[in-house]
Amino acid sequence: MTMNAGIERLPPEASNGEVRQGGSPMSRTWVVSMVSATAISFLCKLWLALKTYGTNDVYAYFGFNQGARYLGVDLYRAAPYFNHPPFILHFLRLLAWLSDLTGLGFPFWIRFPAILADAGCVWLVWRILGPKLRTPSVRWTLLLLACAPPLIWISGFHGNTDSVMIFFLVLSIYLTGRGSQWAGGAAFGMAMCIKVVPLIAIPVVFLYLRGIRRRVVFFSIAAAVWVAAGSPFIFQNPVGVLRQVFGYRSQYGDWGLSYVALHAAARWPGFAAASAAFQQYGAYAVLAAIAVVSIRMSRLDPAPSLFAQVGLIFFLFLSW
Repeated sequence: MTMNAGIERLPPEASNGEVRQGGSPMSRTWVVSMVSATAISFLCKLWLALKTYGTNDVYAYFGFNQGARYLGVDLYRAAPYFNHPPFILHFLRLLAWLSDLTGLGFPFWIRFPAILADAGCVWLVWRILGPKLRTPSVRWTLLLLACAPPLIWISGFHGNTDSVMIFFLVLSIYLTGRGSQWAGGAAFGMAMCIKVVPLIAIPVVFLYLRGIRRRVVFFSIAAAVWVAAGSPFIFQNPVGVLRQVFGYRSQYGDWGLSYVALHAAARWPGFAAASAAFQQYGAYAVLAAIAVVSIRMSRLDPAPSLFAQVGLIFFLFLSW
């Protein structure tokens, strides 16, 4: 992937060894560093995907594809833990076909889209940050994103679709911020096709878009993409699919505040009641906080960028 797309040279009178990307001057050293970090990270992930099997998620996805070949939409009944949108059944079939075609194996192909998605995210964030890249701390943050060890592990080894979902969500933010509700809505719909987590960003996007027409266009296109990409499964068993996909709840105590509450209850028995209450109602509290914060951000003058708003919402969501 080419990281220097859209870079233009400064005019001679302003040139001092800098290049311009998205309207923001960056030294050639930083551009080379970003491209190098992204390329090295990409190659590390590729090597892991080629040389390792991955985690049990790879095995689970392989099993889902095998089950869908015989059961189709009935996989949702046969495997209650299959909570992915119906588009994933098409996606897994494509990966299995590529595996047979190339001989590289399903474990490689389930991770390759995430590896590409990470590189795409770096480029999109680079474009979104634009003039903010004048600030050294922002440039360092982007560099850390390009070579983040957790992403090397998640995309190169683990074997899941999270990075692909994030790519389409960031693409939607980028396109929507540039005033394209049609393309932004389509990208948002594709993010929802991978995982339904972007649902939490709907209040922010709704309030960011000014005017009924923009909102109708964005969310109508997103819904149309989600339904079309999930066909025919969504029409064969709409109730079962919607119940299983949108009724999913993450496991309590894996990270964030729920992790703190669970371990605090184990250490101090008197905290057990509070932990149980948080397990029961914490998700609703977080969703309420997301709604309140979304409304508050929309009323700021000037309002934060859509990128910053969605980032804060995901921070709140993942804190639970």
